[in-house]
Amino acid sequence: DIAGVSLESVIGRDRYFIVKPMLDSARSDGAVTFEVNFEVDGKRPLLRSTAMPLRLGQDDSAGIIVAAEDITENTATSAALAGTEDLLRLVTDSTPNLLTYVGTDLVFKFCSRAYAEFFNGTREEIEGKHLSEVIPRERYEAVKPDLKRAFSGRTRINIGRHARKDGGEELVEWTWTP
Repeated sequence: DIAGVSLESVIGRDRYFIVKPMLDSARSDGAVTFEVNFEVDGKRPLLRSTAMPLRLGQDDSAGIIVAAEDITENTATSAALAGTEDLLRLVTDSTPNLLTYVGTDLVFKFCSRAYAEFFNGTREEIEGKHLSEVIPRERYEAVKPDLKRAFSGRTRINIGRHARKDGGEELVEWTWTP
């Protein structure tokens, strides 16, 4: 009850029967997090709710506390970002240029298909790995000063022979951009 009024009468019978199993679970098993999508004022917000028992003693349940957050916008933003990432992948995979994004921790956050193929790998094998795990050790040691410059805000352009992991070599131009 909420101030002496049943939850069912506050949120309505249909909604009550949707959330009741989660509330019962919280009462008996502890905190439960769930998502619900109810119509409110002609809109259908997506709510992430956490229900937890309110206990007076070790086994004495005085009720349930529910905290709810509207995650509708977060969900829409995530979907929009996923679409943007798909478009970025399509564009970068359509160019022969070796494109990558390496964070300040020197871990690959993104690489194009051409970049992965140049190093005889796949995106899944490269993204999430440290730079020293992907490029040959000698090359990694040689580019450390360029990385330091780039992370301090200066662009560096190089042209030279580049050894691949398969032992081959190619003449390439690469740019470290902050």
